Amino acid sequence: MDDSKIGEPEERVARAQFWKEKARKLEAAFKGDASVLSPKLLEEYKLMLDYAHHLTEILDLFADIRQPRSFEELMKYGFDDPPA
Repeated sequence: MDDSKIGEPEERVARAQFWKEKARKLEAAFKGDASVLSPKLLEEYKLMLDYAHHLTEILDLFADIRQPRSFEELMKYGFDDPPA
């Protein structure tokens, strides 16, 4: 998608930083005392941390996949095989 904004490394890092910051804000709200969290909220917090930790790796894979981004690119790179 054109608006995904994952083509550049700094864009991928920004996405990971967003989720890390959300987890940090949640941690600040419970002041590091996870015993006040419901099991569901604790799991959500852990998932945020894990997601932020792995997000750039995941986005690197998506960004590395070479796909046409427009019809013109499809015509240029998708049909360049010589006829048999």
